[in-house]
Amino acid sequence: CTGVTMLHVSVACTSKVSAAGPLQISGAGAVATIEGATFSDCASLADGGSIRAYNGATVKISGSTFQRSSSQVFFMSMALAIP
Repeated sequence: CTGVTMLHVSVACTSKVSAAGPLQISGAGAVATIEGATFSDCASLADGGSIRAYNGATVKISGSTFQRSSSQVFFMSMALAIP
């Protein structure tokens, strides 16, 4: 699909570090709209502990919370990665 909308969802990850975050969006024209969501305890070995958008994807986020989310990449430790 080319579009996903998440409204008022809660994404609670385990305390273990995963290879990638729980939400990955890729490709020109791909759009993820996230409103009123909560992401907590997400950690990944790659970019973006909670969300990773790449290869031209678009992410629109409003009214959302990121708690205790991180990336293990030492120079890019964040919940959201958009290279």
